[in-house]
Parts: sequence; structure tokens; C-alpha cells
Amino acid sequence: MTQASPKQKIQLLPRHLVDQIKAGEVIERPAAIVKELIENSLDAQAKHIDVQIDDGGLTLISICDDGIGMSQEELPLAFTRHATSKITRFEDLYQLYSFGFRGEALAGLASVSRVTCSTIPQDAPSSGGKIEFHGGEQVFLGPFHGSTQGTSIYVRDLFFNTPARLKFIRSKKTEIQQIKKVLHAFLLTHPETSFSIRWNQQDKELYPAVAAGQYIKRVEQLLGKRAATLEVAEYQDEFQGHRVHAIFMHPKTTSASEKISNKFQFLFANKRYFLDRKIHYLLTNALNEYLQGIDSDFIIYLEIPPGELDVNVHPNKTEIKFAGPQIIHALLSGLAKRFGQSQKEMSILPVHSRTLDQQDFNAWQTSMSNQGPISPSPESKTPATFNLPTIFELSHQTFLYHLPKTETYLVRPFSALELLLQARIEKSLFPLREDNIFPILIGIPISLEQMGPHEQIKDFLALLNVAGLEATVASPDSRSIILRTFPHYFHGFPLAPLCEKFIPLLWEKFSTVPFSVAQLKQEILTTICQMAEGPWSMHEAHQFILCPAFQDALHQRLSSQPLDETFLRGVFEKK
Repeated sequence: MTQASPKQKIQLLPRHLVDQIKAGEVIERPAAIVKELIENSLDAQAKHIDVQIDDGGLTLISICDDGIGMSQEELPLAFTRHATSKITRFEDLYQLYSFGFRGEALAGLASVSRVTCSTIPQDAPSSGGKIEFHGGEQVFLGPFHGSTQGTSIYVRDLFFNTPARLKFIRSKKTEIQQIKKVLHAFLLTHPETSFSIRWNQQDKELYPAVAAGQYIKRVEQLLGKRAATLEVAEYQDEFQGHRVHAIFMHPKTTSASEKISNKFQFLFANKRYFLDRKIHYLLTNALNEYLQGIDSDFIIYLEIPPGELDVNVHPNKTEIKFAGPQIIHALLSGLAKRFGQSQKEMSILPVHSRTLDQQDFNAWQTSMSNQGPISPSPESKTPATFNLPTIFELSHQTFLYHLPKTETYLVRPFSALELLLQARIEKSLFPLREDNIFPILIGIPISLEQMGPHEQIKDFLALLNVAGLEATVASPDSRSIILRTFPHYFHGFPLAPLCEKFIPLLWEKFSTVPFSVAQLKQEILTTICQMAEGPWSMHEAHQFILCPAFQDALHQRLSSQPLDETFLRGVFEKK
């Protein structure tokens, strides 16, 4: 046991130590530095930004711009904590038109690296200056002369004086991916600004400026040749001063080689990149309802009245709060639905379904267990449907799922449903936290045959609410309830068929022998087992096989196994 240290007197921490501690909130990784510095360049009205990254940002991060610059006199203030030109009073926080406002980034950066900053102001070119810091200590300040206005900042040897921080840096490959995500965010929100990006002294990547608002052209710049393989659509909507510009993308074909390898999903509010689990879940669920298993991505641009937006939630400024989140949710849900319906009408999901008879299934079992693959006859031809994603029913619980140019699987989607839900629910704590509950913009009606007394229904709805399933009675004389929210453990599954089976089964249990909140988790788990046994229609099986949750399970070989295509070709041809 460690011996307790003698009691120390309370004292103020040294300035440099305060800066190093505060730097941990803003300068958590190289990508955070790139974000803060480019925000400063954009706030300085830069039209061109040059970026150089070496060694995943640990050796060098260089950002040079042609913005309005600063004078030598301002330079020391720029690296002083809580010094900023963006706000002067508290009320300005709710009328922000700039990225920066906290005055923390440069001070924190200077405290954990070697920083050199040179700048020439637009309005007084002769008053330019240069400043250098080594681990929080200013080692140089003097005049700087040049022919071009703007600011250049070089960050070298990140965390050199706080080596413990380096233990928490992930691989260089991971850091580069995070930096790319940040750079892509700025490229997407500022098409009118040109960027050049160099990695490890390699050739520059050039992104010329395009007209303001020409987001699709900037997307094409970023995706390069991949853009030609994608179906891209733009939608816009507005309500009560809230504007949404959405770009949705998915592969033109279902070939696995044409899927987007890295998720290209971005959320922006007033050109500020942010993260929001509820919005992300809402969009992915809405898109999956129509695209069913097809990889899809989105870029969402929100324009919110500044007074309706709070960005002062966390120092990294990627967490924000909306005064009217229900407006945002409704607008996004509506646009995702419009896109999904349009793609469904274009028949982008050419999935063929049919039933194999028992004789074929028996032949398949015998072949796989004893004889090995059956070779098709040389004169036979593969049916056209073999080139499409195909689902063949072997029994009410077992299916063959064929993906062209990849593999064919024997799948048990409802066994996977049971295993996945049980694993998620076991880890859940009831009542669920608010951030684990997500809105359903268009309520799902659930029919309950025996509604029971009013008080019993009231108690049942209260239990559902604890489980993240908020619902209301459709009408006083109705035998239905309307589901308004869903829990995180249902994410990735088709909500309507899942809830239409699960909730009536849970109600049947409760109406027979009421149970308490303490018993809720166990009752949910047993109901999941009962529900997985079915019966399920072929259409429902189709929905579950193509949903994101099952597709993820497929790659993990959960309740599925790849089969020999040579044999399966023979089975298909016999039909």
C-alpha cells in the first residue's frame, strides 16, 4: 500500500503548469491542432490555406494562409490565454459568426510544443512580427518583413515536454485519418477557399476554389474517381429560420468493390463540424428503411439562427446544443425519406427472393457433410438472378444469402437478432440515459389485441418508457399505441417489424402477470427469445437480412457461414 504523502498547503499552480493542464482539453491530438489553426485562418478571411503534415503531426504541423494577419504588437497577446478578438461580452456567445472565441488554443499549443509564428498584417505590412515558444517559454519576439500578407505557424515536436501525453496518441495511421477527417470537413464547408495539402514531404494535394455554395463540386474533388461510381442527390428544406442542405450518396451498383470504404458522413451547423449521436442514428435508420443494406453516406449543412445555437459546450467545440432540436430532427427525417423513396422508385435494390424446396436442401446438406462440392454440368448456364443479391428460403429460420462477386452465406437472421439484442441489453442499465434514446419522427402504431384496464396500460407504458420505448395511446377507444422513441439497443434493426412483434409479446406477459422495473430487463430478454422463434414472413426476413445490424454480424460470422459457390451454382441451376 502506498504511503500517504504529507498534507500540502493550498497554493496557486505555476502559469506554465496551468497552460499544460488546460492544453489537454483543446490540444488532445494532432487533428485538434489542425482544426484550431485552420479555424483561425478562416476567421482571418483567408482565401488560400497551405497545410503540411509530417509524421502524423507529431514532428510538424504547418498552416500558412493569406488572411488579414497581425502586427508584432498583437503577437504576444495571441498566445496569451483568454485573449481573443472574437467576443467582448457574454451575450456575444449567442451571436457567434466566427469559429474561435475562447482564446485557449494558441496558449495551450505553445505550452506543449515548439511553435514559430510569423505574420504580416494586411493594413500595415511594415508592422509584421515573428514569435517563438519552446514548451511555454517565449524565446523570440521581433519584426518580420515579407512580400505577402497573412500568417504562417509551424508546430514542431508536439508534446516534447509532456512525454506522458504521447502514450495516449494512437498509431500514426490513425492520427493521419483523424487529420484527414478534419481537413475534409473544412474543404466541404469552404469550397470558395483553395487548399494545398502535403503529407511527409510528398507531392501536394491541390483543391482549387470553386464558387461559394458549389458543394457537389468540392465533393467530387475529394472523392476523385470514386465520385463516378456514386449516386449523388441534393435536397433542401427550411422551417422557422432553420435551413437544411443535404447531400446523400450511395453506390450506383451493389458490387462490394464499389462501396465507400471509409464512411463519408459529416454534420455541419453554420459551417461548424459537430458530432451528434441522435442525428446520426436518425439519418442512418431513415436511410436504411429505404436502402436496406446498401452503404449510404451523407453531408448535412444546417443554417441555424445564431441565437438558437450554443457552441460553448466543450472546449473542442464539436459538441453543440440546439434550442429547437425537434425542428432539426423533423427536417432531416423528411429529407432522408424523400431521398430514400426516390431511390426505391429507381429500383436500386435488385434483390431476388424465392423458396428452395426440401429436396434441394437435403441434397445440399448431404453434399456439404459427406461428398464435398457438386460441380455444375458444363453445358448449364448461370441464371440471371445469380448476378443479383439473392435470398433463398430454406426454412422459416434459415436462408441462403448470395452476394455477387463476393460470397454466399447460410444465414439465420433471427438467431442473430436474438444474440445481438441480448448482448446489447445485458450491457444496458435501466432506466436508460437520455443520450441512449432516439426520436421516431413519424410514430409507429403498435396494435395490442387486449388493451386491458386504463391503469394497467398506464403502468405498461411507464415500463416501456424506462426501456427507452416512449409510447402513447392512439385514442381512448383504440386498441393501438403510438411508439415515439426507440432505445440504442434497437439501432440498426428495422424498427417497425421489430417493435410490432416485440411490444405485443411483452404486453401479453405483463397483462397476464404484471412485473416491476427490477424485473424488466429479464422479461425483455425472455421476450426477445420468444420473438426470435417467429413466425416471420419472407418480407420480414428480407428486411432483417439487409439491415445494418445484421450486415455487421454477417462480417463477424454471427449466425452465418460462407458456402462453396461452385456447389451453390449447381443448386441454383437445378431450379
